[in-house]
Amino acid sequence: EKPLYSEYFGIAGRVDCIAEYEGELAIIDFKTSKKIKPEKWCQNYFVQETAYACMYYEMTGTAVEKIVTLMVCENGDVKVYEKRNKSDYIKLLTKYIKEFVTHKLGEYGEGS
Repeated sequence: EKPLYSEYFGIAGRVDCIAEYEGELAIIDFKTSKKIKPEKWCQNYFVQETAYACMYYEMTGTAVEKIVTLMVCENGDVKVYEKRNKSDYIKLLTKYIKEFVTHKLGEYGEGS
């Protein structure tokens, strides 16, 4: 695990692994589950991993080629999801951050 942060996005987190995966620098996130989840249920994982990629780039100047989710199930099944289209997830990340900030401002009576 490695702590990461982004002043640009105002976020921080701990990434499971940053390493070469099949010859390319990747954010690798390990997930456990009772059963393999369909890809459409994993969008939030991809957003989280993209956030780590952005934070890593901001801190080091090194771009991550891809994000990798390794999902391991209780019965030993493994599913690997690899993504390169980080721009799709950056849009969602930005949306989630805006929603979070708006919600928090509303809690403190400072929202619209």
